Amino acid sequence: MVKATFYRNLTSLDNLIFSSNMLAWAGDGEPPYFKDTCKFSCMSSSYYPWLLTGVACNVVAVLKADFTKVPKNEFQVITTSQGEHYRISYDIQMTLEAMISFKLVYKGKIIRV
Repeated sequence: MVKATFYRNLTSLDNLIFSSNMLAWAGDGEPPYFKDTCKFSCMSSSYYPWLLTGVACNVVAVLKADFTKVPKNEFQVITTSQGEHYRISYDIQMTLEAMISFKLVYKGKIIRV
């Protein structure tokens, strides 16, 4: 199992159902370093011009998660110069067996749609 920690920053808790593309690097050599995963996950070619080639990454799965049942007081409130926002921290676990599977884990519990 491979586990990576992620978070989402939200200005509102109105929409707590997320979709994230799980990507595999398909280019030559080492994959580039993704400093801003939020912009990357939106697949914006203005931030990552190499995405214009259409072959650099492949979507291997779409991970969907529903946080509507998580009590809202569990989300961290962050105050910045731009105001308050909520931070939802979670792990994505990837298992490689006969197939690849992804799970979104929040405080030890698997979150599903």
